[in-house]
Amino acid sequence: MEWPEWLNALNLGRAWSAVKTVAAVVGFGTIIAAVRWAYKKLQHRLVFKHYNVPRKTLTIAPPTHSFWQMATSPDRNNAQMMLVRLDCEITNFTNEKIRIVVAYLKNPKAQGSVLLRPYVPGQDAHGNVCITPRSTVPSTITFMIEPPTKEEGTNFKSRFCLVDQFLNEHWHEKVEFKGV
Repeated sequence: MEWPEWLNALNLGRAWSAVKTVAAVVGFGTIIAAVRWAYKKLQHRLVFKHYNVPRKTLTIAPPTHSFWQMATSPDRNNAQMMLVRLDCEITNFTNEKIRIVVAYLKNPKAQGSVLLRPYVPGQDAHGNVCITPRSTVPSTITFMIEPPTKEEGTNFKSRFCLVDQFLNEHWHEKVEFKGV
Protein backbone atom coordinates (compact mmCIF):
# COMPACT_ATOMS: atom_id res chain seq x y z
CA MET A 1 0.00 0.00 0.00
CA GLU A 2 1.36 3.39 -0.98
CA TRP A 3 1.09 6.16 1.65
CA PRO A 4 0.23 9.72 0.59
CA GLU A 5 3.21 12.05 0.36
CA TRP A 6 2.08 14.29 3.24
CA LEU A 7 1.76 11.22 5.55
CA ASN A 8 5.29 10.07 4.70
CA ALA A 9 6.53 13.56 5.57
CA LEU A 10 5.19 13.17 9.13
CA ASN A 11 7.52 10.16 9.68
CA LEU A 12 5.01 8.06 11.63
CA GLY A 13 7.09 4.89 11.31
CA ARG A 14 8.29 4.92 14.93
CA ALA A 15 4.95 6.06 16.32
CA TRP A 16 3.11 3.33 14.40
CA SER A 17 5.59 0.74 15.72
CA ALA A 18 4.95 1.98 19.27
CA VAL A 19 1.16 1.78 18.76
CA LYS A 20 1.46 -1.79 17.45
CA THR A 21 3.69 -2.77 20.38
CA VAL A 22 1.30 -1.30 22.97
CA ALA A 23 -1.66 -3.01 21.30
CA ALA A 24 0.19 -6.33 21.33
CA VAL A 25 1.12 -6.01 25.01
CA VAL A 26 -2.42 -5.02 26.06
CA GLY A 27 -3.89 -7.81 23.97
CA PHE A 28 -1.39 -10.30 25.39
CA GLY A 29 -2.26 -9.22 28.95
CA THR A 30 -5.95 -9.72 28.23
CA ILE A 31 -5.27 -13.19 26.86
CA ILE A 32 -3.19 -14.09 29.94
CA ALA A 33 -5.98 -12.89 32.26
CA ALA A 34 -8.55 -14.97 30.35
CA VAL A 35 -6.34 -18.07 30.51
CA ARG A 36 -5.81 -17.60 34.27
CA TRP A 37 -9.56 -17.27 34.81
CA ALA A 38 -10.30 -20.42 32.76
CA TYR A 39 -7.56 -22.38 34.54
CA LYS A 40 -8.91 -21.36 37.95
CA LYS A 41 -12.45 -22.42 37.02
CA LEU A 42 -11.19 -25.74 35.59
CA GLN A 43 -9.06 -26.39 38.67
CA HIS A 44 -12.04 -25.73 40.94
CA ARG A 45 -14.21 -28.09 38.90
CA LEU A 46 -11.59 -30.88 38.86
CA VAL A 47 -10.87 -30.69 42.58
CA PHE A 48 -14.53 -30.70 43.62
CA LYS A 49 -16.15 -32.63 40.74
CA HIS A 50 -17.54 -35.38 43.01
CA TYR A 51 -18.97 -32.97 45.58
CA ASN A 52 -21.88 -30.60 45.57
CA VAL A 53 -19.79 -27.54 46.32
CA PRO A 54 -21.50 -24.29 47.28
CA ARG A 55 -20.23 -21.30 45.29
CA LYS A 56 -21.16 -18.58 47.77
CA THR A 57 -20.87 -19.51 51.43
CA LEU A 58 -20.12 -16.39 53.47
CA THR A 59 -21.13 -12.82 53.94
CA ILE A 60 -18.83 -10.33 55.62
CA ALA A 61 -20.31 -7.52 57.68
CA PRO A 62 -18.69 -4.07 57.54
CA PRO A 63 -15.72 -3.98 59.93
CA THR A 64 -16.29 -2.49 63.37
CA HIS A 65 -12.59 -1.61 63.82
CA SER A 66 -9.90 -1.27 61.18
CA PHE A 67 -6.47 0.17 61.84
CA TRP A 68 -2.78 -0.30 61.19
CA GLN A 69 0.35 0.48 63.14
CA MET A 70 4.10 0.07 62.86
CA ALA A 71 5.60 -2.95 64.56
CA THR A 72 8.97 -4.64 64.79
CA SER A 73 9.76 -8.26 64.04
CA PRO A 74 12.03 -9.85 66.67
CA ASP A 75 12.57 -12.81 64.31
CA ARG A 76 14.11 -10.56 61.64
CA ASN A 77 16.54 -8.34 63.58
CA ASN A 78 13.81 -5.95 64.69
CA ALA A 79 12.85 -5.08 61.11
CA GLN A 80 10.00 -2.58 60.71
CA MET A 81 6.67 -3.91 59.46
CA MET A 82 3.06 -2.84 59.18
CA LEU A 83 0.53 -4.62 61.37
CA VAL A 84 -2.89 -4.28 59.68
CA ARG A 85 -5.94 -5.46 61.62
CA LEU A 86 -9.69 -5.40 61.26
CA ASP A 87 -12.57 -6.82 63.29
CA CYS A 88 -15.79 -7.91 61.61
CA GLU A 89 -18.55 -10.49 61.75
CA ILE A 90 -18.71 -13.35 59.27
CA THR A 91 -21.95 -15.20 58.52
CA ASN A 92 -22.13 -18.73 57.14
CA PHE A 93 -25.48 -19.02 55.40
CA THR A 94 -25.03 -22.59 54.08
CA ASN A 95 -25.91 -25.92 55.67
CA GLU A 96 -22.24 -26.95 55.88
CA LYS A 97 -19.39 -26.08 58.23
CA ILE A 98 -17.11 -23.51 56.65
CA ARG A 99 -13.41 -23.03 57.41
CA ILE A 100 -11.62 -19.89 56.30
CA VAL A 101 -8.26 -20.93 54.90
CA VAL A 102 -6.56 -17.62 54.14
CA ALA A 103 -7.14 -13.88 53.86
CA TYR A 104 -5.74 -11.49 51.24
CA LEU A 105 -5.28 -7.74 51.25
CA LYS A 106 -5.43 -6.13 47.81
CA ASN A 107 -3.27 -3.01 48.15
CA PRO A 108 -0.65 -3.32 49.52
CA LYS A 109 -0.66 -7.00 48.57
CA ALA A 110 -0.44 -9.23 51.60
CA GLN A 111 -1.55 -12.59 52.87
CA GLY A 112 -2.99 -12.79 56.35
CA SER A 113 -4.76 -14.93 58.89
CA VAL A 114 -8.25 -15.04 60.33
CA LEU A 115 -8.93 -15.63 64.01
CA LEU A 116 -12.52 -16.62 64.76
CA ARG A 117 -14.11 -16.01 68.12
CA PRO A 118 -17.11 -18.34 68.26
CA TYR A 119 -19.38 -18.05 71.25
CA VAL A 120 -18.91 -21.00 73.56
CA PRO A 121 -20.76 -20.66 76.90
CA GLY A 122 -18.33 -20.38 79.80
CA GLN A 123 -15.29 -20.40 77.52
CA ASP A 124 -13.26 -17.79 75.67
CA ALA A 125 -12.41 -19.84 72.58
CA HIS A 126 -10.26 -18.43 69.79
CA GLY A 127 -8.62 -20.02 66.80
CA ASN A 128 -8.96 -21.42 63.33
CA VAL A 129 -12.25 -23.20 63.86
CA CYS A 130 -15.16 -23.90 61.54
CA ILE A 131 -18.11 -21.57 61.28
CA THR A 132 -21.15 -23.68 62.06
CA PRO A 133 -24.04 -23.73 59.57
CA ARG A 134 -26.35 -20.72 59.59
CA SER A 135 -24.40 -18.81 62.22
CA THR A 136 -22.45 -15.59 62.66
CA VAL A 137 -19.09 -15.30 64.42
CA PRO A 138 -16.94 -12.29 65.27
CA SER A 139 -13.48 -12.43 63.74
CA THR A 140 -10.12 -10.66 63.73
CA ILE A 141 -8.22 -10.51 60.44
CA THR A 142 -4.52 -9.67 60.64
CA PHE A 143 -1.91 -8.88 57.97
CA MET A 144 1.83 -8.35 58.48
CA ILE A 145 3.45 -6.30 55.72
CA GLU A 146 7.23 -6.11 55.52
CA PRO A 147 8.74 -3.71 54.53
CA PRO A 148 6.22 -0.98 55.34
CA THR A 149 4.57 0.64 52.33
CA LYS A 150 2.85 3.57 54.10
CA GLU A 151 4.08 6.43 56.24
CA GLU A 152 3.33 6.06 59.94
CA GLY A 153 0.05 7.71 60.94
CA THR A 154 -1.43 7.92 57.42
CA ASN A 155 -4.71 6.30 56.50
CA PHE A 156 -5.20 4.03 53.50
CA LYS A 157 -8.05 2.17 51.83
CA SER A 158 -7.96 -1.37 50.52
CA ARG A 159 -10.14 -4.35 49.70
CA PHE A 160 -9.72 -7.70 51.40
CA CYS A 161 -10.71 -11.25 50.56
CA LEU A 162 -11.47 -14.39 52.57
CA VAL A 163 -10.98 -17.82 50.97
CA ASP A 164 -12.90 -20.84 52.28
CA GLN A 165 -12.07 -24.55 52.05
CA PHE A 166 -13.97 -24.78 48.74
CA LEU A 167 -11.59 -22.15 47.27
CA ASN A 168 -14.40 -19.61 47.02
CA GLU A 169 -13.14 -16.03 47.24
CA HIS A 170 -15.30 -13.62 49.22
CA TRP A 171 -14.24 -10.03 48.47
CA HIS A 172 -15.27 -7.10 50.64
CA GLU A 173 -15.46 -3.52 49.36
CA LYS A 174 -12.79 -1.00 50.32
CA VAL A 175 -12.18 -0.45 54.00
CA GLU A 176 -10.33 2.53 55.44
CA PHE A 177 -7.49 1.58 57.77
CA LYS A 178 -6.60 4.37 60.18
CA GLY A 179 -2.94 4.88 61.04
CA VAL A 180 -2.29 4.68 64.77
